[in-house]
Amino acid sequence: MNGDYVGMPPMMLVCSDAEALRDDARRVAERARDAGVRVRYDAWPGQVHDFPTFAGLIPEGRQAITRIGEFLLETDSARG
Repeated sequence: MNGDYVGMPPMMLVCSDAEALRDDARRVAERARDAGVRVRYDAWPGQVHDFPTFAGLIPEGRQAITRIGEFLLETDSARG
């Protein structure tokens, strides 16, 4: 969280709005943005820790995995 984000590649942070580490994830997103990094920060309401790993069980997990994939495709397209 306290690292140097200058020159880092685009990053996506996914967490629950009830996540114990939510504030840390938000701070990382803010610090990275301030350093010029393209950041996507998604805080999902009412989810459990690591909910995307439950993609086979809950629709929110599948939706998060889809958004992660979209972010990766956008990032790859932006590279040329």
